[in-house]
Amino acid sequence: MMLFYNRAPGIIGGDKAKALREVEAIARIDRAKGYMAQARLAQEQAQRPPLEDLYKKAIEANPDDYEAHIALGNIYLGSNVRRFADAESHARRALAIEPTRSSGHSVLAAAMAAGKRWDDLDRVLAAAERANADDLAPYYVAGSILLRDGTDLPRAERCFRKYLTQEREGGQASHAAAQWRRGLVLEKAGRRAEAISALETAVRLDPSFEAAKKDLKRMKG
Repeated sequence: MMLFYNRAPGIIGGDKAKALREVEAIARIDRAKGYMAQARLAQEQAQRPPLEDLYKKAIEANPDDYEAHIALGNIYLGSNVRRFADAESHARRALAIEPTRSSGHSVLAAAMAAGKRWDDLDRVLAAAERANADDLAPYYVAGSILLRDGTDLPRAERCFRKYLTQEREGGQASHAAAQWRRGLVLEKAGRRAEAISALETAVRLDPSFEAAKKDLKRMKG
């Protein structure tokens, strides 16, 4: 209900004050979830709260809050933060709580990729696949970090190719998104014809994919 109250027009029951009261009600039942709800609401309202502090408070209230560890790990992976050791620590804590959930493996893989720890990255990705062979999201995330940082482009392309070998799990990145990012990797690697082909595939898979269409137009000149 919190998100409904925050998003809906007043005429159908939306009320930001009610959204805040929902957060307070959640916090009375579970302090950790209350901090997480507070962070979610602030993001919904385009505020810039101290999210790191809220996630830390959630973990203080419940050290086994999986989502808080994941959220904090993602903050530390940011290109303007780059606290990869801290990201790794929270990813490993999350995996100790729920070993088969792909988001923990994804954050850990991202930390290895960002830190250029190639052997560790290979081990993390192999472990992720053993833990949940149906969800290859850690490969997509690792490839995205390598693309962002412009490091080991052949490895990045292999990660996206691996992700494309099976259907995505619900809620994960589409194959169109993977082909788009793969195309950007190939462009960075100087493989322009292959990059164009990957972007054409992305647009064919999702004709409404504006970012891919824009990059395809740019590459074709």
